[in-house]
Order: sequence, then C-alpha cells, then structure tokens
Amino acid sequence: MCMAYSMVVHDCVIGDYVTFATRVSCNGHVHIEDYVDAGNGAMIRNGSYEKPLRIGKGAKTGMGAVVLEDVPAGTTVAGNPACILSK
Repeated sequence: MCMAYSMVVHDCVIGDYVTFATRVSCNGHVHIEDYVDAGNGAMIRNGSYEKPLRIGKGAKTGMGAVVLEDVPAGTTVAGNPACILSK
C-alpha cells in the first residue's frame, strides 16, 4: 500500500504487504522485503546497481527516518541518519 504523495523511483524491488505512509520516498536501487512499514516522510536513499540498499522482512522505519544503510530483518529504525531502535 502506498499512501498519498509517496514515490518509488527506478530499479526498486518491493515485496508483498509493504506499507508506505504519506510522503515516503524510495529512491533507486532499493530492495524491500515483505511486511515492511515505512513511517510518514521516511526517505530511503539510493543503493547502487552492484549493491542495492536492502530493508529486511518485517522491518519498520520511523516517521521522518533517513535510511542510508541496509536495515536488518525485524528491526525498527528511526532518526537522521536512521539508527536501530529495537530488534
């Protein structure tokens, strides 16, 4: 599900049951696994062709988080830059 004003750009792979809240930006070369929730205004920055940025299964990004690195499965990240809050 992709709420209002959210965007997904080139070369992204989005799994099943992923939710983007309002104004989530998913930039290029990102792989998002199943059951991920991205909070309002989260920015998922570019990966690269050789190494896409990955967000693991069941992970959550907090409101306004700026995700610069891979997010392990089942974790919650928040902040700028995004840091792990819980596992």
